[in-house]
Amino acid sequence: TSQPELSCLCSQTVVELVEGKFNHMYNKVMVLDCRFDYEYHGGHIRGALNIPKEEDLERIFMKSDSFHSLGEKLCLVFHCEFSSHRAPKAYKRLRAWDRKKHESCYPTLLFPEMYLLEGGYKKFFSECPDWCEPRAYVEMKDSSFSSECRVAMRTRKSSRKFLSRSCTNIHSEEMVNRQYSTTTTTTTTTTIDNMEEDSS
Repeated sequence: TSQPELSCLCSQTVVELVEGKFNHMYNKVMVLDCRFDYEYHGGHIRGALNIPKEEDLERIFMKSDSFHSLGEKLCLVFHCEFSSHRAPKAYKRLRAWDRKKHESCYPTLLFPEMYLLEGGYKKFFSECPDWCEPRAYVEMKDSSFSSECRVAMRTRKSSRKFLSRSCTNIHSEEMVNRQYSTTTTTTTTTTIDNMEEDSS
């Protein structure tokens, strides 16, 4: 994977999550699609929630406490087209905010169960097209949506000041991880990965 520092899942495991095979572990599974609106509407994973802007992430998971009580019973799966930029950025943003919020009680987290879809929607669509609604794939650089892409890119650039505030938190997250790299903690964040290895 291009994001070795993040917990990644393969397409088949995400399908199993969505169809409920891990309901004994989670009360809620949310697939978070970080692509632009036109990409999402051109085809997305069944039941996925579109969060194209960082502000969407903040509104749903930081400013609102709707999901805070679920803890490890909530599974979040981030992805974008390739899961190489937009989704990892959102993943790191939320994790950095969570770490900052709980810096005095490490390793406590509101959202401990977070994953990245390996290969993004492009790979998922090639492997599991029946789980896509509609059954289609619109690339970010599709020439049919060049104007929509320009608007979406401008929106992201206009949020650069907002995004830059997260950089300090992300750096702090990395420092905290290094500081506690020798600390043994009991979490469930590798459970699914272990299941994948057992079944391979």
